[in-house]
Amino acid sequence: MKLLANENFPVRSFNIIKDAGYDAIHIGIQNPSINDEEVGRVYMIHRVFEGSCSRKIEKQ
Repeated sequence: MKLLANENFPVRSFNIIKDAGYDAIHIGIQNPSINDEEVGRVYMIHRVFEGSCSRKIEKQ
C-alpha cells in the first residue's frame, strides 16, 4: 500500500512509517506549499491512500 501524508501530517510519524518499510510520500517534505489541486494530482499519479490530520481528497 502506498501512503500520501499531507503537510499537516506529523513528520515524526511519517518517518516512523517510512522506517517501517512503507512506500510513503509526504507533501510537506517533497512538495511543500502546493495547493489542493496539485495534491490531487499527486494522489492520482501515485494512486495512494491519503493519511491526513484534516480532510481527505475525494475523486471528482
